[in-house]
Amino acid sequence: MRTHRFLFVIALTALVGLGIGWGLVQGQTRKVVAPESLLPEDSVLLVHVDGALSHSEAFQKTAAYDALYKSGLIGFFEKTFERAKKMAGPLPTKPYLDAINVIVEKGFSIAVTPGVGEKGPQPWAVAVLHDGAALDKLISSTIQLASNGELKPTKKTIGKRTVVHLDIPDSPGVELGWWPEGKHLVVAIGLNAIEQSLAVIDAKSPNVTTNSLWAKYSQSEQSELTSFGWLNLVSLRSLFGGMPVPTKNSESQTTVQEILVTLGLDNLNSIGIQAGIKGRSLTSLSVIDAPGERRGLLSLMNQEPIKLTDLPPLPEKLSALMVSSCDSARAAQTVWDVAVGLEKLLSPDTSNVTTARDTAKNQLGIDVIDDLLAGLGNVTCLYNDEAQTGFGIAPTLVVEVADAAKLNAAWDHLLVQMLPQVSQGKARGVVVDQNGTKTYTIESPQLGISPAISVSDKWMCLSLLPQPVAAFNLRVAGELPVWDSQSLPRETLAEVPESFTGLTIVDPRATYRLILGLAPIAAGVAQAAIAQSAVQSGGEEENTPPANPPMIFQISDLPPAELVTKWLYPNVVSTMVDENGVTTKTSSSLPGLPIPGGDSGAASVAVPAVLVALLLPAVQQAREAARRSQSKNNLKQIGLAMHNYHDTFENFPSGAFENADLGVDQRLSWMVSLLPFIDQSGLYNQLKLDEGFSSETNQPLLETPIITYMNPGYSPDGFLTHYVGIGGLTEDGPTAELPSKIAGVFGYDRKTKISDITDGTSNTVMVAESTGLSGPWGQGGPATVVPLTQPPYINGPDGIGGPFRGGCHFLMADGSVRFISENADPTVIEKLATIQGGEVVEDF
Repeated sequence: MRTHRFLFVIALTALVGLGIGWGLVQGQTRKVVAPESLLPEDSVLLVHVDGALSHSEAFQKTAAYDALYKSGLIGFFEKTFERAKKMAGPLPTKPYLDAINVIVEKGFSIAVTPGVGEKGPQPWAVAVLHDGAALDKLISSTIQLASNGELKPTKKTIGKRTVVHLDIPDSPGVELGWWPEGKHLVVAIGLNAIEQSLAVIDAKSPNVTTNSLWAKYSQSEQSELTSFGWLNLVSLRSLFGGMPVPTKNSESQTTVQEILVTLGLDNLNSIGIQAGIKGRSLTSLSVIDAPGERRGLLSLMNQEPIKLTDLPPLPEKLSALMVSSCDSARAAQTVWDVAVGLEKLLSPDTSNVTTARDTAKNQLGIDVIDDLLAGLGNVTCLYNDEAQTGFGIAPTLVVEVADAAKLNAAWDHLLVQMLPQVSQGKARGVVVDQNGTKTYTIESPQLGISPAISVSDKWMCLSLLPQPVAAFNLRVAGELPVWDSQSLPRETLAEVPESFTGLTIVDPRATYRLILGLAPIAAGVAQAAIAQSAVQSGGEEENTPPANPPMIFQISDLPPAELVTKWLYPNVVSTMVDENGVTTKTSSSLPGLPIPGGDSGAASVAVPAVLVALLLPAVQQAREAARRSQSKNNLKQIGLAMHNYHDTFENFPSGAFENADLGVDQRLSWMVSLLPFIDQSGLYNQLKLDEGFSSETNQPLLETPIITYMNPGYSPDGFLTHYVGIGGLTEDGPTAELPSKIAGVFGYDRKTKISDITDGTSNTVMVAESTGLSGPWGQGGPATVVPLTQPPYINGPDGIGGPFRGGCHFLMADGSVRFISENADPTVIEKLATIQGGEVVEDF
């Protein structure tokens, strides 16, 4: 259905409007059991999100809908996603996808509360999945699956309800429970969470609708509200304000409340967020409630309001603009004063903060606050002057000047006098005075760019390149055209307030032009990687493509960028301060990134998030293909080193160095023997080969990461290895003497020759990827030699396997690398693990 097609995009677009992931749209029809009646009154954190279905009509009237759906852009990604699913084959994810669909369509609510108990707070949380009662069995099965059957929820009857219950192990009495409530599913977790939640549901305790913040944020006169939430700091202060906090002076202590007073956060009451739809635009509203006198960090909100007429002359074609009112010197001094006060409170015997400022002053020769920032005014503009560079990115900062003489003196000292000294002549500041405007350019061959700063009586301009600075000064002189705010579309201009303390205007069209321009190239690269992945995962011969490479992307289905952007207009974020706190409003046609166009704050990630989510299966396969290829190359390097070693010594290395005084796990490993053959002779020559792994000399050297021994499919693990030698069959395999039907290529104290491998080198595995459970590459014994002891042999208990789907790579004794499926017959893998088994090896 068409409605279902855009549910996912509605969700992610609204998520960004909220800034913290609260963006599905609100339902208009209340159920018999209203979700809010299941939430506790004293919720310190609340997220209330109703389902996407109820606002489909409103969303279809927005510019976002036109750009994404009418253009065919989402249709392209839907087709791509369906092709990716077919290529991946059947996956056990349908129940989870169905559950996500219910949550997106119907919504959810989450509340966190400190709770009340005889011995103090009993914190707990509750989630309500709207119309999600049928999901209860999925939770039970998921928990058992994730815990490998160790956690088994049980049912108990409480009144007329059947509650599925689970005590969280190794916790101070935390319980998890879930049960249907009408059409909804209630999930409670915390201390005595089930009892406290049922008390709310049964009206023995008040629900959230009696909370004053519910009345404040659950409705909106400005837009069709889609979701909302809050963080109630008053409740948190009342509960935890008296909690003691240790200080460096063991004889004294302070409290959380005293720290908040020192920071100036003691009258920060709450933070609220709303998201909605208003006409053609997606909107959001965030409120910081901080009435009364604002001190410390909260005083940073007290900035003089400014207007569009206060702005400097800006480029005529403007794709991204961020304006703020900020007294930089006062703000910096406030932060410094707070830091000094906090240090006196927590560490009264030290003065590190004061010392740091004095040290900086002595080293720089100026006080940054008094001698530099004090020369600046309130108006600050950051914009992108895309006309000055071929690639369209030239961030430029312009700040109002309060004292030009002070600024020039500071820059003269820092750039002309000090910079050549501290850079030892590798950089210098060149100053040019033209008609009373000083321009400083930093020149350095090593830097690659030439940042520039100009100071006039009214404005200071900074950029990474001199051209945007020169262009700004030409606009000041009236020699270049300037931006006219009246040129903004009416949808954008209507959202710009007369006065503000912060304003961001960003045109998202540049984002989509760039993304759609790069899409064909990116898709081609991804398609090639996917085809290569199919070759490797299928186990075909190297460099032999499949007969019909899977085509995930059909670039011809991608709509023209102009068709996508024709409905869009610049987005606006405005911030205003009054006696009650700070209010920030967002109105956007479609959120975007400033590359060079975009949006500010969390609103800049919505559409990229949509694209990432839709492309994730294919992109993930492309990334996995690259990592598979690198891991395969690592094994080839190990195989080449093994054969070069054999050519030199007429045998492969033993699993551990000979040392009768040490146990096998204290001796050096076979990987140490290969160091000279993988370009690590320098490290090898520093080792004392007659000493053990943990000797004073060897241990620090063996902590050196060796890239060849590390699988790129895992996060870097320092000195660990992700590859292991195969030690035959059973726990006796690594100690078996030849002839033996259980011996592998590696024995702890055995040196295998190619002539010993009577099963054939192409039918014998020598080294395998591990599941990440192996040990240091320099340690002998089980850390680097593993026998097959218990099926499944791949991704099973022996630790042989890897991070890649479907199986893992094995290095054969002939130096080739094969990808063997985790579903391969265990008896075949057993035959491959031995060197003298005498078996006939079937295809694998």
